[in-house]
Amino acid sequence: MPVGQRYGTYLLRTEVQTQICRVLKAHGLRAQQPHSFVPRTTHSDSAVRAAPNRLPGLPAPTAPNRLWVGAITYLTQCTE
Repeated sequence: MPVGQRYGTYLLRTEVQTQICRVLKAHGLRAQQPHSFVPRTTHSDSAVRAAPNRLPGLPAPTAPNRLWVGAITYLTQCTE
């Protein structure tokens, strides 16, 4: 890092990563990559239910906004 030069977070991070890579390579080492996170949202056993369906036992709604349901869906993000 030259004396008197200002570094922002991007340049500082790049400089530190470059130095770390140089030291690791000089000692014949490699950085260990973490495993990707994969959400486990479903059970492979079809007999296991996360929650019972309670809608069939309820009376029909008499007006709007009386009954709410929801679902959670995981979507992968596109990184282009």
